[in-house]
Amino acid sequence: NDRVDKRPRNFFYAVKNFKEYFRSLKNRDIYVEIYFGYVLKNAAGDKGIDDLLANTLSGKEGELQKDIAYTLNEKNLNGKYVRFHKITTYTDHKLEELWALHSPYEFAKLHKDFLKDLPEFLFGRTRWKFTEEGKIESAQPIERDEQYWEAIEKHDRDGNTKTSYEFKYKRSRIFLNNRGYGRYQRIDGSFDFIHLEAPTVTTVQPWEIRDYIEEFTDMNAPEDVLEMIIRGGPQYLGPDKLSGLPFIVPNFAKPERDKQIFYFKNLCWEVTAESIKELHYSSVSHHIWADEMSGTAANLLPLPLIDVSRDDTGEWDYRLTPAGEKCTFLRFLINTSNFTWKKKKAIAAGDERQNLDETEEYENKVHLIAKLAAIGYMMMDCKDKANARAVIAMDGKQSEVGASNGRSGKSLVGEAFKQVRKTVVINGKNSEMAKDNFLWDEVTEKTRLVFIDDVRAGFDLEFLFANITGDWTVNYKGGRRCTFPFTRSPKIYITTNHAIKGDGSSFRARQWVIAFSDYYNDTFSPLDDFGQLFFDEWDFEQWNLFWNLLATCVQIYLRYGYVESPAERIEVRRLRQEMTEEFLSWAEEYFSDECHRNTRLQRRDLYDAFIAYAPEQRKFCTATTFKKRIIKYCEYKDYKFNPQKYDRLTGLPCDLDRDGQPVIDDKSAGIEYFTIGDASFYGNGHDADLLNSLSKTLDDDKDAF
Repeated sequence: NDRVDKRPRNFFYAVKNFKEYFRSLKNRDIYVEIYFGYVLKNAAGDKGIDDLLANTLSGKEGELQKDIAYTLNEKNLNGKYVRFHKITTYTDHKLEELWALHSPYEFAKLHKDFLKDLPEFLFGRTRWKFTEEGKIESAQPIERDEQYWEAIEKHDRDGNTKTSYEFKYKRSRIFLNNRGYGRYQRIDGSFDFIHLEAPTVTTVQPWEIRDYIEEFTDMNAPEDVLEMIIRGGPQYLGPDKLSGLPFIVPNFAKPERDKQIFYFKNLCWEVTAESIKELHYSSVSHHIWADEMSGTAANLLPLPLIDVSRDDTGEWDYRLTPAGEKCTFLRFLINTSNFTWKKKKAIAAGDERQNLDETEEYENKVHLIAKLAAIGYMMMDCKDKANARAVIAMDGKQSEVGASNGRSGKSLVGEAFKQVRKTVVINGKNSEMAKDNFLWDEVTEKTRLVFIDDVRAGFDLEFLFANITGDWTVNYKGGRRCTFPFTRSPKIYITTNHAIKGDGSSFRARQWVIAFSDYYNDTFSPLDDFGQLFFDEWDFEQWNLFWNLLATCVQIYLRYGYVESPAERIEVRRLRQEMTEEFLSWAEEYFSDECHRNTRLQRRDLYDAFIAYAPEQRKFCTATTFKKRIIKYCEYKDYKFNPQKYDRLTGLPCDLDRDGQPVIDDKSAGIEYFTIGDASFYGNGHDADLLNSLSKTLDDDKDAF
């Protein structure tokens, strides 16, 4: 489906821009003659100046300079090695003639030796072919019921015949529909104009349809027909008239949960858990949106870049292949999963105080595998209600609540998604996000991913519950409204420098958290590491490695499904945020005194101590909120809240309420008590002291009674 005039037309545009740039010097009273030249065909087959110098003129490069000087003074501008054209006064049309781009007939004549063996070829927007007699003709000959013009002959009083033309609306619709132009009905009932040329479906604008008809007319009809169409303009081919085109129902493939297809320029890859196969488009029976096809070629490598495995005990491992070592994006992901890089650096520098634990190294592996599986999940067209999650990228580095580390590579993964998926980006710093009625205004049925970048501290994931696991309703500006069913709605990728607000099974079931180390930071970026901008400065090799990595990520997801990141770093960050930094600072100071641990303290006394430490917190921290923060602090420090309420041998709650929930409150005579138990609670007899204290309290209550 590539146009045969594509490459020559690129040369034409390059020369055209060159000419226009130097002609602009006239504005500064600088007048120059402009020439365009090229290397003549020779025995060595040299195509350009570099080939000529490296082959035919190797060792005698000065000959080229002499030939150029000689040729520019020749009347016909034809030299021994090069040919020039003086284009100072050339119009664009005259310039096109140098490549025979002004006419399909002249172009076919110039390139007949190559084109005559093709069944048909695409020049501009129309298809042509050579007949057995060696003549060029339209490969889409216009039939009588498609001819959108009608010749009308009239005779004047002198008997002279005059021919005029009339536009035929019905025939024009048949003509366009037979060539793949029509309307596509969107989910909300509105429509787009499309052009279907198997296997691709392209959204087009009314002016593109009009241009197609004008180009076809110019090449296949009398000049007066083109004049009529140009003169008539919107009357014949405006949006209102084109809105009567028939609807086309493309045969889009239904996404499958065990397969994903990547579409490239000349072939596609079918990825399953067991294999990755190359398919030619001749074997693809369904249609795809043109903007879902990568415009580049890709070579499927014989081995995956990374081989991930899990043994019978559930232990993860991976092995990089030589190709994986070369892939900058994979190495970037490995570095963002390296939470021990500072220790390794210190050990390499001879710091004997540092000790690298095997568990830490293993966690690095799991962090990487979780990222790879999450990327594979995002690459899948299929949405599975059994595993519907938002992928949330957050910093694994511990820091003060509200502190924004950033620069760790989270957004770069989002940029990777933008390169390969139809993505809508939302500014996560918008504090009014939940109130914005038009937040999803850019989301269409083509959208595969919504990237919410850099959400603020305290972002509540519950706001997105319906979008993650259900249908997705969009209010468009202008009053239009559309609800995309779950299977046709986008997936969500969120980046944040903070913990996401929310706890419990409902929250955990809707998020896929991936953690990023601080290997990359304010002073060291991927550009510093690899010496090139990702995506913009990649060569074919890096792009090809990237595509192969994405296919491998899909395989990892299809084989293993949801892979949970090591939870400790993520959970600690969440707890710290839910406590608030002011509370944590007070608690660390207050409970550093051993007298305040493993002993029964009145809640009111603790609350008053906190408010005395941070008076401004009184309006934010109620007694109920304070208790929740105390419990979170115990989780954060691995302490036990009211440990006397648990069996010392089994660790299970001693009492359950009528709903089966643990009873951990410690109340007596209308007073609530908190006990913060550390690891020494049972070992040093604190439990006995506590029981004596509790017994004394009960006796006092009895005496009072």
